[in-house]
Amino acid sequence: MREKKWVPNIYQPDDEAAIVKRLEKLAAKGWFLERAENWGWTLRRGKPAQVRYAVTYFPEASVFDPGPTEDQETYADYCRAAGWEFITSYGPVQYFRSDLPDPVPIETDEWDKLESFQRTVLRKDSVLLYLWVLLSFVLSWSDLSLALQLNDFLILSDTNSLIYLAAFAVVTVCFVLVPADYLVWYLRSRRSLENGGSCRGPHTRFRRATSLLCVASGLVMLLVGVEVENVRQVVRALGEALLLLTPCAALYGFLRWMKGRGMERKVTRKRFVIGAFAVVAAMNLLGAALSSNTDAPPDRQPDQIYVDSDGDSHYLYADDLPVTLEDLGIQVTAADRCSYEREHSASFLVSYTLYEQSAKGEESELPRLLYGVAEFSAEWAAEAFLAYTIWDDGMWMFLPREEDAVEDPRWGADAVYFEPFHTAGGDWFFRYGSRLVHLRQDGDWAMTDERVALFREALSGQ
Repeated sequence: MREKKWVPNIYQPDDEAAIVKRLEKLAAKGWFLERAENWGWTLRRGKPAQVRYAVTYFPEASVFDPGPTEDQETYADYCRAAGWEFITSYGPVQYFRSDLPDPVPIETDEWDKLESFQRTVLRKDSVLLYLWVLLSFVLSWSDLSLALQLNDFLILSDTNSLIYLAAFAVVTVCFVLVPADYLVWYLRSRRSLENGGSCRGPHTRFRRATSLLCVASGLVMLLVGVEVENVRQVVRALGEALLLLTPCAALYGFLRWMKGRGMERKVTRKRFVIGAFAVVAAMNLLGAALSSNTDAPPDRQPDQIYVDSDGDSHYLYADDLPVTLEDLGIQVTAADRCSYEREHSASFLVSYTLYEQSAKGEESELPRLLYGVAEFSAEWAAEAFLAYTIWDDGMWMFLPREEDAVEDPRWGADAVYFEPFHTAGGDWFFRYGSRLVHLRQDGDWAMTDERVALFREALSGQ
């Protein structure tokens, strides 16, 4: 039978009533608080008892202190005289326990209580942490926005990607709601005290629901981020995730080691900050090393593998394309080593298919044929998306602008856009109802009426 266990702490630091209620229920089951940490409590087994807990704030304390400060010990002596035994602390948050059935409250002045909370939580603890995490989320959103622009249809036509974006949005909102709730609680409590009342009770259920929603959304992000094709890939992905988290665990262990050695707060803080920068660098290096595996096999088995004179391997596919260079009257030979590739993905929002014919032969001068078709679930969605859609090399990098609009009735489209290249050819963009079509005219081959009719029949869906 185990003598210790760890339980998560899902409560915010100012929610002392909920924390106390939880710890007292655990004590009634024979589990007593021994050590508090950032995300949970370590409990020791004992004889079930009806005890009382109290949570107080000591703003001068820090998580970098090796143990209770001299002022904290003095404070604990006063509490002991009132029947409260100091148990543990994590930074400025202190935990006390009493065996008395109705002990005298430790804090009776509501203004002092609010001031201690403000200096502890609002200035140096949870809110600052949440705002720091929120800043990182804002920076991540800028990267996601760029990724969405560069890979819009590849993302919007993949259900997992949409779920990931939705979960990421929920997590971001949660990190906005928590500090906002702190601020509302503080302002309402201050107003209540000014009117002769007491501090207001925090929104325990709301905070718990927000925390659980944040955790659940984080798990969803983790699950949809793993390509669950076989157990081996899942195990490898989880192993890589654990490897990336190893520097964080090492940093936490380093902090505990420094505190255990009794180092001064300034020394511990300085070394911890240096260690944090080292952790960020280590995680970036590990991430780069894990993502630089150039020997990964292709997503699907190629029809042929062509090895050029430099020893580089090229995968050749023979997918069925609605329009090929041969259909356009462009001569293709076996020496061109052409690959015919079709990629399809679909979600509830859009179905997207990308077609490409490219020559891998070293001496080949064939142009690359690239076009994509996106079928939206509704025509209004296609019209709205057309305003910011971009395309390049399989990614939408061509932005149809008003000056790119052309009158070309040969295509029979609701809207036609064309942007010429500096050399020859250019990007064509069409809308046929709820269907968006992009066509890259790569090279100096002409877009004759016969070729227009061929593309229109194959791609317009009419």
